[in-house]
Amino acid sequence: KDAENNKYKGIISISTSPAKRAEGENAITMSMGARVELTMEVGENTIIDYKVLQIQLSDIREGDPLQSIIRVENTGNVGVKPERVSFDLFDKYGNVRLAFVDADMSKIDEIKPFATKDLKIKFPIDLKLGIGEYWGEVKVYKDGGEIKSVKTVFNVLEKSIFQSPFFWGGTGLVLIV
Repeated sequence: KDAENNKYKGIISISTSPAKRAEGENAITMSMGARVELTMEVGENTIIDYKVLQIQLSDIREGDPLQSIIRVENTGNVGVKPERVSFDLFDKYGNVRLAFVDADMSKIDEIKPFATKDLKIKFPIDLKLGIGEYWGEVKVYKDGGEIKSVKTVFNVLEKSIFQSPFFWGGTGLVLIV
């Protein structure tokens, strides 16, 4: 009774077990089961809705994760976030698909009702990208379907010496703390 107004999802698993049989009795048993997916809404007139206003694909430095900034407007009256965001990585001509990854949405905060927020989405790909130009396609999903996507060029830039904890100053090695 003290649950916040929101839409909740859950799963109920149902299974049967065979009846007990007398000792020494042979039998073939069959077990049945079912899975019930539930969606429950707490509160009256709960509205879960959002719009993706903009998707930007950011240049990265060597070794950094692929990332995108997605501007989302919550048009509902409860907190929301995109259910899924994916990234397709292509070669510099945009023809050969090199990798695909879904973002870990559990690390993304919800957007408060009636607010607009820029979400920084990281896409961890275990792939070492060389310096150069690549194509990336970011797709945002809602209710199981794609609602907005952007395919554009981004660059992998040389790792800056100033990004390293050690770099050469004018008179010697300097440690940045």
